[in-house]
Amino acid sequence: MLPMSPEQSSRQWSSSRAKWLFAIATAFFTSFASNAESASIVVEAKFIDVKGDPVSTNNRPSGSSLTLGIIAGAIGGNPSQTLQVVRIAKLSSIEIDLDSFEAAVIKQAVPMTALFATSGLGIDPVATRFARVSTLLTYSGAHSGDLSVGFVDPDSKKSLTLVYFDRPCRLTGTISIANKGGEELTTVYDVTVEKPGLTWLVRTPQGPGAFVMRVADEPIRQMLVVAPVENRKHGSFQIN
Repeated sequence: MLPMSPEQSSRQWSSSRAKWLFAIATAFFTSFASNAESASIVVEAKFIDVKGDPVSTNNRPSGSSLTLGIIAGAIGGNPSQTLQVVRIAKLSSIEIDLDSFEAAVIKQAVPMTALFATSGLGIDPVATRFARVSTLLTYSGAHSGDLSVGFVDPDSKKSLTLVYFDRPCRLTGTISIANKGGEELTTVYDVTVEKPGLTWLVRTPQGPGAFVMRVADEPIRQMLVVAPVENRKHGSFQIN
């Protein structure tokens, strides 16, 4: 092989340097785009009436906002802290910043509380720190009746629950509770978490008042539903 001239060597070095810089720039912008996509989710906000029919924006509670809190070391109970407030008002969709929310949840998650350990659920490893995301609707002015708010899959209408886990784990067991109407609702937890972070759980009906809770299959779509408490039948939103 003949030795390269200084001019040829310079051109080859410039070409290699250009490819190297292009590869770095591509990796940077790909990473940036990926992080931007995972930083937040846009969720349809749907208000419905007792029968499950849509409520017009003019008939929504005034100045409504979604308050996201946490229930640390448990799946049920009262939230201990508010971590994010998202304005809804008359918007058809809202944006939830999951990155900042997860950063705040990490500091609050704890192992299963002694009280919740008697509920019928168990977690393995027992040192797993976790926290359920709570949902509450706040609004200004008067509104007749109590409102229920939660996430659902817009296609299947199944309820979705967001939970943070600090490691791969198994959450299993059975919980039975009575709703405000006195109906007993039984949920079997068969949850396998494969990676740490925020995880969407989906609750699938198995018959009147019976459900099974598992990790939702990806891709996951979410819709925020606000309805009178009387709308919920057998523990589920009735959406037309």
